[in-house]
Amino acid sequence: MAGPFLDPSIILLDPQFTDTFNLIQRAQTVNAFGEVSTTNTTITDVLGVVTPTRPADLLRLPETERGARAVTVFSQQRLNTAVTGRQPDLIQWRGDTFIVKMLLPWVAFGPGWTKAICTSIDSIEAPA
Repeated sequence: MAGPFLDPSIILLDPQFTDTFNLIQRAQTVNAFGEVSTTNTTITDVLGVVTPTRPADLLRLPETERGARAVTVFSQQRLNTAVTGRQPDLIQWRGDTFIVKMLLPWVAFGPGWTKAICTSIDSIEAPA
């Protein structure tokens, strides 16, 4: 079966659609005493398309209510969810920090493309 005839890289790499964000990759190690340490590596100015997405549901917590923001990120940069030895990557975009919740390969549209669903981890969102 042949792949799709659409090449999204034409649009996803167009400067009118792309945005930059910082990517924080978090590797975990466990020492002989069972203590976990995390090492962060920040990659700045990563290119991708970032769009609002669902869920944008209201979270009703005992101490407060707040809206849960989510974005979809399309990028050729390798993104990670939680796997052995790693914490999910963090995306810093427009003053807010999002955690990669779901990662979908887009290899049918070109090598290296991924679609990531990310939710905000900030208790207070940056002003628009």
